[in-house]
Amino acid sequence: MDRRLLVPAALVGLAGVVAVVGVGNHNGEEVVVAGDSLTAQSDAQVNFVLTADRWRPIVTGVSGSSIGNRNAVFDWPTRINELAALHPAVVVIELGTNDCGNCGEDLDAAIDSVLTPLRHVRRVVWLTAQTEVEVASDLGHVNDALRKATVRWPNLEVLDMGRHFAGHPEWHTGDGVHFNEAGSSELASLIRNAIDAPPSRIGALTPVA
Repeated sequence: MDRRLLVPAALVGLAGVVAVVGVGNHNGEEVVVAGDSLTAQSDAQVNFVLTADRWRPIVTGVSGSSIGNRNAVFDWPTRINELAALHPAVVVIELGTNDCGNCGEDLDAAIDSVLTPLRHVRRVVWLTAQTEVEVASDLGHVNDALRKATVRWPNLEVLDMGRHFAGHPEWHTGDGVHFNEAGSSELASLIRNAIDAPPSRIGALTPVA
């Protein structure tokens, strides 16, 4: 069931107070959400909706960061290793927009370096990059690499964020990549719906709704 999220004005500076519907109960289990600027700008919405479902969220977003640290912005394998030591029930990863599928990068090795510390986590959900955006890299290749990784990592599922946000300029800022308030709320709902649903039996693609 698709459950839309609206967030109290105090969290994101919007007028009015609204409610969350379809709240789950996860008894304080820890869920890690790690990503780039899309996660960083959606921190309040993601924290709010997961807390409402009685998860204990740990959200880390670093603008400009990438899977392979190609711009030397942030070392995700080290941080992921620290987060894995907290024994989260679920880890959600939103990385790939700042990577490059046509630059000769070894994406498979970079993805594996992020997933190796998570080998004992029961469920890892990795969001695809948006492909209908104006960036200089081949993000379709990045998404293909993520899907291939599900063969190597049985606890990994891929959530199609790209398809969910495609054709929705009203969820984006003027650059067409980053999210406005409505888009950040959509991201939070997408993550919540995915981790509330049963794990994918094929281990390849988490249903969007």
